Amino acid sequence: MSNTTLEDVFTVEDLAKRYGKTERTIRRLVNQGEFPGAKRTPQRWIIIPLSAVQAYEARAVEYRP
Repeated sequence: MSNTTLEDVFTVEDLAKRYGKTERTIRRLVNQGEFPGAKRTPQRWIIIPLSAVQAYEARAVEYRP
C-alpha cells in the first residue's frame, strides 16, 4: 500500500493555478513527459506527484536567464 497523501499529489487545475498557465498547457506538459510519474485515474483525472513537480521546478530554475 502506498503512503501517498493528498498533500503529495497535484491535479492539472492545481498546477495551472500554481504556474499561472491554462489547464490545457499543463496537460500538454504532462503528455510531453515534463512531470514523470503523472497518472490518469479511472475517473480520467491526471494526478501529478510532488516529486515530479519539484523536479520540474528545479529544471525550470536551471534554464531561467
